[in-house]
Amino acid sequence: MELLFPLKDISEVTLKKIQKTNCWVTGFACLLMGLLFLLALSGTPSLKTSWALEPSLPERINTLKVAEERVSLLNLINGLNLEPAQLSGLRDLSFKADRIRDEAADKSTELITELTETLNSLSASLIKNGPDAVELATRASEQKHRLREIRENLDQELVNMESLAIRILTPSQLEVMDSFKPCIVPPLDFREPVRVGSTPSKAGQEYLKRIREMKDKQYQKRKDLIVEKYISRIEKRHGVLTEEERKIQKQKAIRAMEGVRGMDEAEYRLNVPEILENLEPPQIRDETTLREVRKKVNSRKKHLSQVGRWFLSTNSSQILAALCGKKY
Repeated sequence: MELLFPLKDISEVTLKKIQKTNCWVTGFACLLMGLLFLLALSGTPSLKTSWALEPSLPERINTLKVAEERVSLLNLINGLNLEPAQLSGLRDLSFKADRIRDEAADKSTELITELTETLNSLSASLIKNGPDAVELATRASEQKHRLREIRENLDQELVNMESLAIRILTPSQLEVMDSFKPCIVPPLDFREPVRVGSTPSKAGQEYLKRIREMKDKQYQKRKDLIVEKYISRIEKRHGVLTEEERKIQKQKAIRAMEGVRGMDEAEYRLNVPEILENLEPPQIRDETTLREVRKKVNSRKKHLSQVGRWFLSTNSSQILAALCGKKY
């Protein structure tokens, strides 16, 4: 009887099947060992966190940045040596700034979703040369404009609030803020701070000294420019002055400059604190006048200065609240 398959062919077929089976078994064994290895790792405390759940590098950098800003803010507050009333006033403004930011974020989130959908539809329409491309482009432009308005309104509201924060601080404290740089290790004079609000302005003393030492010709040439710079410095810290207020402050400045140039050295040293005090404008307490000043500030100022950047930041409210609760 003749076999259907030669023995040689049968052995070759069998061998191929065996090899195929061995490969399959080997692959399954490797997969099983891999799963067992992962299970073993999941039970190891040091490797328990999944890589997929770990924060990304940008998130880690942002967390580090926030931590550094908190330390810098605490160093600044320590250097300013704020009074209890100042701390509580800045805390209240900071919480209000947080609320304004949250409201703007809610509006922005919804609008960003709408704008993204519109842009995706516009992309698809442009690819297909669709008839609704112009309509979608117009809608996207309007949505983007509304998004920009939300941001600009937020910036302006924070600028308005900063004008109130500035009035909480003394001229000497504002001087410290002007020169403050973020730091982990505070400057030596910040570690054992003096009550900065109780001492005459060092910058003011230096300014008067330079005016006093000017030659007559140089003084006459630069007098008007000096007065304008003085007014500009006041407006930077206290808000834009009315015409009447500007006139009063100019007269004060000219009297002070003429006075220090005519004093002998002993008289000058004795009267410097009083002269600097007289040069400071009175604090505006009337709410109606304050609102008018804020409107004028709005028309001139578009960005936050050091005061707003530090005391109206997202980090400031919790820190100020903690300090108020701890110390006072």
